[in-house]
Amino acid sequence: MRKPIYISSPKGVDYIIQDLQKYLVENLDIIELVYGKAYKNQKRNGLYVPQVYDKQNEYIEVFTEDTLGSHVFFDIAETRSAQYNGENFMSYDISVIIRLIASADLERIYPLLKHRPTENFIVDIENVMFSYIDYHSNYAKWRFNRLIEGANNVYKNYSFDVSDKLVDMSPYYVVAFEYNVFYNSKILNGCV
Repeated sequence: MRKPIYISSPKGVDYIIQDLQKYLVENLDIIELVYGKAYKNQKRNGLYVPQVYDKQNEYIEVFTEDTLGSHVFFDIAETRSAQYNGENFMSYDISVIIRLIASADLERIYPLLKHRPTENFIVDIENVMFSYIDYHSNYAKWRFNRLIEGANNVYKNYSFDVSDKLVDMSPYYVVAFEYNVFYNSKILNGCV
């Protein structure tokens, strides 16, 4: 597995994602690279693509990565909801949609399986996510919303056509695990 880029002094959602990112690096050996949060950046042609911070103010597109057998990144909903928790006006509970998007060349990951092992891929990721949610998330509560398959569905938040890419054609596969994540602003912004 390649070493991902981590940000220094993460706060809020960045803290949540980086904590999970580190856990996936240690526990999900079928994934070669665990990227962090993707940004919806506009390219010169006006289309929006998912890009992650790489290093030295460089962003790389994570739509497809041909040099990797598999990779994941995090897509964050553009809106978050907040509810004041009654403590005071400086502390509130936030709800945000986080999608873990995973892409893979299934033949490289599961070379001994003769069928298209999409369910193997899903279950391997689910098992690690359930383990993380059950035992490692004491500052944020995760609720699984849905599983999204198919490149057009997974990347519908972006404005480019995925039909010209081979992300849905065997042996390639892309899937998103969507979670509603709840956290307290005071805790994750370093105020306690």
